[in-house]
Amino acid sequence: MGRPALLTLLLLAPALGAQEETRGLVITDSGIERLTIGGELRARAEGKSPGIPVTGADSFHENSLRARLQLDAQVDEYLRAFLQVQHSVVDQGSVSTTDLHQGYLELDQLLGEYRLQAGRFEQFYGEGRMVAPDDWRVNPNTFDGLLGSGRWQNLDLTVFVTEAVEGQGSSNSGTDFYGVYGVWDWDSFLLDTYAMRKNSPNNPDRDIKAYGARAYGEAFQGLHWNAEAILEDGRAAGNRDLYAQAYVLHLWYALDGGHNVGVEWSYATGDDTPGNGEVETFRPLFMETHSWNGIADVVTWSNLIDLAARYWLEWNERWTFHAELHHFSKQANEDDIYALPGRPQVPSTLSDNIGTELDLYAEGNLTDNFTLSIGGAYFSAGSAVANSDDLFYGYVQLGLRF
Repeated sequence: MGRPALLTLLLLAPALGAQEETRGLVITDSGIERLTIGGELRARAEGKSPGIPVTGADSFHENSLRARLQLDAQVDEYLRAFLQVQHSVVDQGSVSTTDLHQGYLELDQLLGEYRLQAGRFEQFYGEGRMVAPDDWRVNPNTFDGLLGSGRWQNLDLTVFVTEAVEGQGSSNSGTDFYGVYGVWDWDSFLLDTYAMRKNSPNNPDRDIKAYGARAYGEAFQGLHWNAEAILEDGRAAGNRDLYAQAYVLHLWYALDGGHNVGVEWSYATGDDTPGNGEVETFRPLFMETHSWNGIADVVTWSNLIDLAARYWLEWNERWTFHAELHHFSKQANEDDIYALPGRPQVPSTLSDNIGTELDLYAEGNLTDNFTLSIGGAYFSAGSAVANSDDLFYGYVQLGLRF
């Protein structure tokens, strides 16, 4: 889709907003307690110059559009049905798809305080570093299967047996994903513990088992902390052993007037002895890719050390402004610089300094229904990038929910 067509759709968006009154439509003569009709229209334009921080690399420009229509039926006190259809268009390569993004039945208060969900649905755990819809993508992650959840004493427990949907979280069919996720509520902090398995016999990473723990809380008024550790083992491409780790330490402080400051150290192992029969490169399973390691998306959380300083201002109930500074290094000099799935990989040297990135962006509501996110980034490439060049990134995204 070219820019004129994208602009036309944005100009038509106010007419779609007139459907707001359909939200919360109650049907009483058909046995349905409540039927809600809603949807989303999201348009984004973004560009990088150059596309990767390498001298002579082509620039990258992409317009994308995502439209969703959904029906949410609360049949009675215990039974809910949800259906969401998605159409997405990307002008880079003229990709256009129409999919069932979510469609499930939810049975509440089953055998007490337990819930069962069956069908196609998104999943989000913790901060989204391992499993999330990854909503920045045009086609976010979604899964087919069963999910059960409930509370027992101080434990919220979720058990799931699913398969990642091809084209919406998996590049091919047959990617099984199952596990258990628990949230323990202690007096002074929360503790997440989890075990997950992603079995992808047709993918380069064939069988990843991940075990993790995350503790987080408020040390005293305004000072928040978060610490997470993850261990991966299993089998990788070439029938090699996989053994990798990742860690996160995050502190942030909420000041008066909506000001917030924070620092973060995130660490993911790389393979410092390539070709020895054991793979040590950490691979997130279904990560929220755009949220943590810089908005320019030059790198992802594999063979990476990211030292970040963050500031954000909650200007009012509608607007938040962000400034972030990241310094990226390779954990293992002998391993590669890893990019997001589907993005070109940055060629690397045996040095460890990938570079430094400055991010500035704002997010807010233009009206009750319209949202705006706009920002940019400057990436200064380091000695680990072969034939390096600095990179500039910018984007604007408009959204409508009705």
